[in-house]
Amino acid sequence: LYGQSEKPKAIIIPTGSIGKIEESRVVILNKSLESMLDNYFSIVPKQIFDKAREQAYDDLEYDECTDDQCVMKIQEILQVENAFRMELTHEEGDTHVSLTWINLDKKRVEENFCDDCNTKQLRRLIGGLVNKLVGVKKEDETNNTDYTSKETIPFGYTLSLEYESTS
Repeated sequence: LYGQSEKPKAIIIPTGSIGKIEESRVVILNKSLESMLDNYFSIVPKQIFDKAREQAYDDLEYDECTDDQCVMKIQEILQVENAFRMELTHEEGDTHVSLTWINLDKKRVEENFCDDCNTKQLRRLIGGLVNKLVGVKKEDETNNTDYTSKETIPFGYTLSLEYESTS
């Protein structure tokens, strides 16, 4: 899939955050996510995504526009199979990061918890989640990219979920 000359298209749903997270940190982490996904996917520009989101809101009734229904409608409008959504939750110094990959066949979730992490550590955590979702193994431990560093990071646990979508 990823060895092809043309990368599959993907949309990135705006990052959701709960708790006291600086807006600048959310922007940095969102840009990191976009940069990491860009290695594997052709990311639909934000302006095009925003227009499709407005059209989805217009096309769906208020009670039909659940998160998943709206994402599916945006994917349909843009003819894009892959959608990614990151959610950040921060409480008392701890940060939980959840990354969801939604395509036409299934929905996968990777998440991790970090105790007192700084932004650099969270960027590495997000890189690891992206690699787990797209099935990339760390081939070269000497690679200089942030998310393959061998530095010990105080993570609590990792959980991976996969299930089939129902229509």
